[in-house]
Amino acid sequence: MQMADITDRSGNIFTTSCEVVTITVNCEGLMGAGIALEGRLRWPEMYDQYADLCARGVMRPGVLDWWGPDDRGKRVLCFPTKAGWRQPSQVEFITKGLRTLVDGYADQGVASIAMPHLGCSHGGLTWDEVRPLIVAALEPLDDLTVELWEFDSRAEDPDYEVLAELLANRSPEEVGRCLDLDSRGVNALLEAAGSPRIVNLASLQNARGVGEKTLEKVYDYLFRGTDDHHQPSLW
Repeated sequence: MQMADITDRSGNIFTTSCEVVTITVNCEGLMGAGIALEGRLRWPEMYDQYADLCARGVMRPGVLDWWGPDDRGKRVLCFPTKAGWRQPSQVEFITKGLRTLVDGYADQGVASIAMPHLGCSHGGLTWDEVRPLIVAALEPLDDLTVELWEFDSRAEDPDYEVLAELLANRSPEEVGRCLDLDSRGVNALLEAAGSPRIVNLASLQNARGVGEKTLEKVYDYLFRGTDDHHQPSLW
């Protein structure tokens, strides 16, 4: 009997070659930390669609929000693991979402999907209890490739390397023009780039002095902008 190709991976889920990236979300329209924040910064239009569903009361456990593809063919699946952002993730919500995924992936034309450890980390669940649920639900799908990504805070990030190269090789004034940032934002990024703790875009979220507005400028540059000397790194 053929079964789904399920592989455990460790690193940066955004480097996956799978066509769909799964982002764990709440049902309140907030993407303020972790993988959800990075997804919002990478795909603002995805966030707008998700937030609208939440505002209209459509988003709830068991409802999946599909978005994309973007201009590189990447799609996003917003997978609710909790009702409110302050609340813990629920095993029941993951089970409901997996059931919806099994029922609808073929209609979505999905052949490969990358998933984080659903409901773990910020959600409070353990991988030992969640992984068997995913495998039991998806393993019978013999036409699906699944990657299960464990977050590695030290993972290499080719997109961050583009930013680091900009910061290292341009004057602060040039960096400010490229990123449309004032000197305070530029200095915060330069300080972050000099820290051994900041090695990827995920860790940049936690850098001192780097707020969401600065992050938005960085992601706009990397994923939606160009200048005369640099073609941003995109998938």
